[in-house]
Amino acid sequence: MEKLVYAVWLHSCLGTAYPRIRNVLGQFDDAEHVFRSDERELKLSGAFTPKTLQRLLKKNTDFAKRILERCNELGHDILLYSDKDYPDSLRTIELPPLLLFVSGRIPKHEGLKVAVVGTRKATRLGKQVSFEFGYNLTKNNALVVSGGAEGIDTAAHSGALHAGGNTVCVLGCGMCHKYLMVNARMRDQISKHGAVISEFMPDDSAASYTFPRRNRIISALTDCTLVVEAGENSGSLITAGDAAEQRKAIFAVPGSVDNVRSAGSNRLLAAGAKAAINYMDILNWYRSEYSTFVQKLKKEDIDVIRMNNRTEKDITKLTPEVALGAMERLPDRPSIKADPPALPQNNNTAISESEESSVIKIQKPKKTDNIFKELLTETAKTVYDTISEAPSEPEEISQKTGLDISEVLSALTELEINNIVELSGFGKYKRK
Repeated sequence: MEKLVYAVWLHSCLGTAYPRIRNVLGQFDDAEHVFRSDERELKLSGAFTPKTLQRLLKKNTDFAKRILERCNELGHDILLYSDKDYPDSLRTIELPPLLLFVSGRIPKHEGLKVAVVGTRKATRLGKQVSFEFGYNLTKNNALVVSGGAEGIDTAAHSGALHAGGNTVCVLGCGMCHKYLMVNARMRDQISKHGAVISEFMPDDSAASYTFPRRNRIISALTDCTLVVEAGENSGSLITAGDAAEQRKAIFAVPGSVDNVRSAGSNRLLAAGAKAAINYMDILNWYRSEYSTFVQKLKKEDIDVIRMNNRTEKDITKLTPEVALGAMERLPDRPSIKADPPALPQNNNTAISESEESSVIKIQKPKKTDNIFKELLTETAKTVYDTISEAPSEPEEISQKTGLDISEVLSALTELEINNIVELSGFGKYKRK
């Protein structure tokens, strides 16, 4: 318990994305070491700014103890940088989180991990495309990671859940803050089938700076980033920038040139991002990239890798970062222990030639699926109950339910994403 108290204390003093975190990790054994150090030792380390030093010297752990009590009440875990379950991919980035608050369990996923991000104000088509990417990637042994926001993020998480897989949600605020609690039901499901994580204190509010800080974690947890729909100033472009700095692949779904919500995505493509027309573009790229990578390894490179307790059979399981680190003999480069993307095997989820050549195809989730039932908002359930096999207009639904037309349209979009209603023409909706 004391170990956690000191860790939370230090985290509260440093804040998130502390610019000198590498100095702290390199010069102190743990958070308790920092707590026990006197002013002279803290100053000589050069790891702390003057303002941070003032907070540290107060040596007050009362706030940290209250945070631990709060986490115990909520059933949330705290994952420290020193813990064995802390994601290895986060250890290698420039500003790793000192700790993570976790609801659920971060999957130890051996396959491909994909960040799916995009605008909160997504079009209906953008949400549908995001859902289908999330669904099909999950069906092909990929782990989908996103930010839990409305729009593209929610659709991607929903697709992964409907595919029966795990997903990870990285929040840009505390897990108990009211921001975006419209997705509280979905977060509960993610916690049962993956994890909701945050580096922010449980009740920390969302702010303009919290999301850019969060984005580095999303890209670090994954092997590549897919931008589905993003405007010129979308925060998703920051995630793509973090991915580029981390030497991760960037994919973007092409959008219409007259769609302002695709302006940022299209600019990524113009700058060299890889086009993703459907999920196979991502899977096929990794097939060819890893095959080519292994072929380029030379015998002397293999010998270096063997020195790191790896055998020749392990070469196909190395990430490019591990192999390059071995080849270049960089002693100060943190090693990456995580397995690289696993390619789809010939099993029940094998992809047929017709599926490879077609636009995204998915199996519609069953209406009796428990996940589906729990994911729907109460408004969506109310709207669904008023719709029959005969097409209904939004205005008609509004009159029957007493809901505002904007609430009805939002609920219809939610139901459409979940593949249980469809637009039948002339602005009318019916059950599938």
